[in-house]
Amino acid sequence: MAAFYSPNGSLTVNNDASAVGRNAIAAVAQSFMAAFPDLQIVMDNVATKGDHAEYHWTLIGTNAGPGGTGHWVHISGFECWHIGGDGLIAQSQGHFDSAEYQRQLEHGAEDIYPDSPLTPQQEALVRLLTAADLQRIDECLLSHTSDRWRKVARVVASTMASLAGHFPDVPDVFYSRRIKHLVASGALEAVGNLDRMRFSEVRIATSKTSEQDLKQE
Repeated sequence: MAAFYSPNGSLTVNNDASAVGRNAIAAVAQSFMAAFPDLQIVMDNVATKGDHAEYHWTLIGTNAGPGGTGHWVHISGFECWHIGGDGLIAQSQGHFDSAEYQRQLEHGAEDIYPDSPLTPQQEALVRLLTAADLQRIDECLLSHTSDRWRKVARVVASTMASLAGHFPDVPDVFYSRRIKHLVASGALEAVGNLDRMRFSEVRIATSKTSEQDLKQE
């Protein structure tokens, strides 16, 4: 990560002291990697805003490092990047909700925004879906995933928008259930808790990606 910064570049996170130089920046990154041995950083978006770029990310991991609480953390934030004349990051100002981060360290993110179960009426509705309907839903879900991690909530929302004219009354929780099916079948890989769309991510299974690459060669 530090290699993307100018030799004298700086990284500031919230109101902490700035890390200046690649070695100091690498030490900041290493501190998070040590705190979260299973660390995943998901790139949510990169956009140009005036004279700088904004990099939006989501951190996912278990605080199982030395002195850790053992709780699962799922927090989003962003960085404002100012690019230097060498095309590298000269200055980065990071922002995330430090109070929420601390709360998750102490209590975990598991119980935030739990997905609602299907109602009896919704269960009756989805039982009317045919095998062809389920195949169409699964194929659409897969079309909105890639070899990069994406939030389940984003995949579900994109799929519902694509299929709105075909299945207008099928709830988001059912699409989430189909993602679990795709993970169980080996078509997708997942991180986080799939019972909570906002706190889990999926991508095309590595083996599937390799098979597609081989077919293209």
